[in-house]
Amino acid sequence: MPFWTLVPPQKQYPELSGHAWVPIDDHHTLAIMFSYTPDQPFYEKSRKLFKEGYKGRETGHHSAGNYVTKPLTTPYRNYWSRFNRANAYDYNYETGMPGLWLEDAACQSGVAPIYDRSKEHLGTSDTGIARVRRMLLDSIRRLTQGQPAPAVDSPESFMVRAVSITIPSGGDWTEYGRDLMKAQLGKGFGYTP
Repeated sequence: MPFWTLVPPQKQYPELSGHAWVPIDDHHTLAIMFSYTPDQPFYEKSRKLFKEGYKGRETGHHSAGNYVTKPLTTPYRNYWSRFNRANAYDYNYETGMPGLWLEDAACQSGVAPIYDRSKEHLGTSDTGIARVRRMLLDSIRRLTQGQPAPAVDSPESFMVRAVSITIPSGGDWTEYGRDLMKAQLGKGFGYTP
């Protein structure tokens, strides 16, 4: 099951971005970064920044020149970054990380691939983690009983998007943004970011 993160559009370059996290095995996850506009061609300036980086630094996406090709027996052999844990993501004590996405990658891959959950102490702020784990376990149980994962029967549940809005003082974001977060085919962003 892939996991998705969504980044809301910004005013200057309103595009939608996110990640798909696809487990490969117990030690590797394929992270696919994407950006798009829902109803028009992608901004050429954004395309160039993502492909080439900015002044020698990585941006929100992996630039094209920083992949290494692994042997044929390696899963997704053309999608491995030259930036990795072994070379500390080319971290430099004077200039920091060589780009934006590397900060997240370094933190995410710096943890143990398989963590001993018995040593974990989740609090109320970790409710999201607990709910995702419960959903995964429920999905596994369903699959072992020959039932599909819950979302298979409700494709409309995938029509959700991240939004960037300003709500009135004292406003309830869950109410104010509810309709804006519902994506509709052919309707663009559905609001002005």
